[in-house]
Amino acid sequence: MEYAIGIDIGGTNVRAGVVDRDGKIASKAMLRVGDVKTAKQMVKLMGSLLSELRPPKDAEIVGIGCGMPGIMDSEKGIIGHSPNFPDWKEVPFKAMLEKEFGAEVLLDNDANMCAIGEHRWGAAQKWDDFIMITLGTGLGGGIIVDGSLVHGMCGYAGEVGHMTIEREGWPCGCGNHGCWEQYASSHFFKRRGLGGHEAEALAKKGNSAAKEVWREFGQNVGIGIAGLINNFGITNFVVGGGLARAMPLYQRAMKSEIKARSYAQNYAKFKVKKSTLIDDAGILGSAGAFFEAMDWMLFLSAGNA
Repeated sequence: MEYAIGIDIGGTNVRAGVVDRDGKIASKAMLRVGDVKTAKQMVKLMGSLLSELRPPKDAEIVGIGCGMPGIMDSEKGIIGHSPNFPDWKEVPFKAMLEKEFGAEVLLDNDANMCAIGEHRWGAAQKWDDFIMITLGTGLGGGIIVDGSLVHGMCGYAGEVGHMTIEREGWPCGCGNHGCWEQYASSHFFKRRGLGGHEAEALAKKGNSAAKEVWREFGQNVGIGIAGLINNFGITNFVVGGGLARAMPLYQRAMKSEIKARSYAQNYAKFKVKKSTLIDDAGILGSAGAFFEAMDWMLFLSAGNA
């Protein structure tokens, strides 16, 4: 039976799973990123992660799909820049991983892979047009139009976290200032002297200061989503990433901000869903993307171009 390995690299955790064509995960594992900074260190960590997987005895591993944070040339498998890993500049990860693991590798941006996962097996199965927002260590985006992922002319479409929402705002790892990511990810909570989990626990206990932090966070999320609605005319959104779990704490403020900043005609059609796959979205999307690419190549090789 055919399986693909899906790998999801985040700023905090690295996850992997052995996935079949129906989106069932036979085995999965997770490791903390810790002090990993260089590309070679990440490849080594990925090797340790894959060694913890236990594929079924009848498994035929056809290849590896991998979602990685940053600006990605998916065709060449090169990461140009990654704000959460500043040492990564023009890194040929595809070639490095294929040499290390002796298997064919497909790379794409991590949020793009989450979008594919939610479209195939998660919250967006009934949507052919939606925008995926991942709120975690950073803020990523994946854009699906007519059922297909949008890469754009340069291949980097979906870097929504680096829209400027404050002209003289907080500095960002991308080199800019005032990026949405700084106001709607874990960076925001760190600047408030909290971690996301700590802020969530305090707010659920009724702490008024924590509740206010989540309200402001929701406003920040809403500002960015309203901008995307106004620019793309897409009104379906899936919110994933670790901070999606706390969505009840900020959803009201988020929706209020979106309503105030988008056209009434668009807001009337606005729909938002919390990821149903959460931590597995990137694993499933990465494996699913590999299966799609493999099937397309087989289709072309059969003379169906």
